[in-house]
Amino acid sequence: MADLLRHRVRDKLRDVVGGAARLRVIVLLACVLALDAADEASIGATAVQLERDLHIGNTSIGLLVTVSTAVGAIATETSG
Repeated sequence: MADLLRHRVRDKLRDVVGGAARLRVIVLLACVLALDAADEASIGATAVQLERDLHIGNTSIGLLVTVSTAVGAIATETSG
């Protein structure tokens, strides 16, 4: 029963997005976005420990997130 439902959902999604190749690209981009959000959330979750242990302030933590995002953007641009 679960397999039938899974196949129906997958087939419907494939039809909506315009094919299997497009569906793979969309899923891949969604996974990349999820990893980026998890990366930024992990810095936010450990901000108090970072401030205390490294003796840095909110500005430095903001720069840490900005640099992480900038490196990802540059790597994406250079890899095409």
